[in-house]
Amino acid sequence: MANRLEGKVAVVTGGDQGIGRAIVERLAAEGADMALCFRSNKAGADEVVALVQKLGRVTSEKLLKASALSMRPSVSWAASISW
Repeated sequence: MANRLEGKVAVVTGGDQGIGRAIVERLAAEGADMALCFRSNKAGADEVVALVQKLGRVTSEKLLKASALSMRPSVSWAASISW
């Protein structure tokens, strides 16, 4: 795939499984660096991070365990990361 998203950072909520995971994989494959949030599946989130890193993309140093009510702080946190 072309690196259409090179130099971009994507924040994905629910990136540890299902549709969210598929979105993370696709965006990383297209060149985006990733920050992702998860609610309860830490093992799944760790797997996704390993996959993103295998694709040569950067992920945030820490994953953010989040609920739907805490997404505003999550986005602020992701924006503050030095990529």
